[in-house]
Amino acid sequence: MILCDTGATEDAERTGLSITIRDRGAPSSNGEIRIFVDDEELTFFEDKDGILINNRAAQSNFDVLWEALRKGRSMRVLLADGRTSTFSLEGVRKALGPKACETGFTGRMPAKTNAKR
Repeated sequence: MILCDTGATEDAERTGLSITIRDRGAPSSNGEIRIFVDDEELTFFEDKDGILINNRAAQSNFDVLWEALRKGRSMRVLLADGRTSTFSLEGVRKALGPKACETGFTGRMPAKTNAKR
């Protein structure tokens, strides 16, 4: 599940991913989570707060994941404890907009200005 926090907090700090396989979430010991969309592989890390998109690397992967999900045919998730799940991405393009939602990282970036000095 993609959690978009746009508008819920001041800087979208709660945008992230939530993954549940066999009625259990990912191991919460800073575990690596590998997501495969067709032939593309992305790695995220879960901490005590889940998989938050609050640094440059996670932001980059989130943007790539968003676009891959919109174009992909299937997705496989592999958790650090070996649990895995594969499913179809049919209909995802209609559910996700063309632009990824704002994240805790983009929410803290200063706005660009075109002011002349």
